[in-house]
Amino acid sequence: MKRLIRWGIIIIAAAGPGSAQLTASRGEVTVLLHGFRTDAGQAMVALFKGEEGFPDDFSRAYKTAIVEIKNYESRAIFTDLPYSTYAVAVIHDENGNGVMDKNFFKVPIEGTGASHDAGDALNPPEYRDASFDLNTKQLTIHVNLRY
Repeated sequence: MKRLIRWGIIIIAAAGPGSAQLTASRGEVTVLLHGFRTDAGQAMVALFKGEEGFPDDFSRAYKTAIVEIKNYESRAIFTDLPYSTYAVAVIHDENGNGVMDKNFFKVPIEGTGASHDAGDALNPPEYRDASFDLNTKQLTIHVNLRY
């Protein structure tokens, strides 16, 4: 009986560090959004885990959030993320219709943004320019909206 208890303790002790490593390889990304021209509407935030769909096909994002805008700023928090490479894309859905509105020339007429402030007024951001590595328990990134 003592031998059985001793083996049980050894097995539990061996499993302990391994299970701690599993939870240590996950983290959280806080996205702070700045520069909204109005508090109207909502911010649609997408976290991509690869190039596919980036930056405007939110249906292909790894995770998404719709957040309120207050005092021309907002925040989205993505939790329980495996350590990996990600990129963030943001749309200021001013009229609350759930899509990016564009003009006749297919240029966005609502605000957009991406991690690392990738892209510019005429060119959408590339995944490689917007990507960042999550390899810590908590990471905060800033995105400035452009109109």
